Amino acid sequence: MLENCQRVGAYFMDRLKGFQERYSFIQEVRGRGLMLGIQLDFPGSHLVNDCLERGFLVNCTMDTVLRFLPPLIVKEAEVDLLVATLDELFAKV
Repeated sequence: MLENCQRVGAYFMDRLKGFQERYSFIQEVRGRGLMLGIQLDFPGSHLVNDCLERGFLVNCTMDTVLRFLPPLIVKEAEVDLLVATLDELFAKV
């Protein structure tokens, strides 16, 4: 399970860092393993609700940090689904 956390966590981090290059409102992508976050330059609570409507449980801390805490057995395909959803939502901002 630890190997999966390291592998999928690195994959997830790479995918989120790609957003930082494409969307100027993303100030920072940070985290370790599968505990990751995106620092936005605006309040992210509406994105939490939009993700929930699409079946993803995401948290917003400190008003501007989207926090991701997927299960330790998450797979790359599931990360891809979330990343596609985030891309769709970010494009509307």
